[in-house]
Amino acid sequence: MSGGHWDHSGYTIEHMLTQIGNDPAIIKRFPKLSEILIKLGHTLYITEHTLDLDISGDAIIKNDIEFETNTMKELKKCINY
Repeated sequence: MSGGHWDHSGYTIEHMLTQIGNDPAIIKRFPKLSEILIKLGHTLYITEHTLDLDISGDAIIKNDIEFETNTMKELKKCINY
């Protein structure tokens, strides 16, 4: 198998959140939210991609608990100000 378990939706999520975060109106009115959306989009993309590779058999997450813990830390970094 070769990836695509969720139709490569991580890219779509990142693209959408980056578009919103880079919108001039959002930057002007909600500058902190803009930064969070961009960071969150990238982190969610990496998370989806890693999970996709594991589920499709292209790669292996060696330690589920460690992966989940590290991913949660990265997600929290996106929203902590």
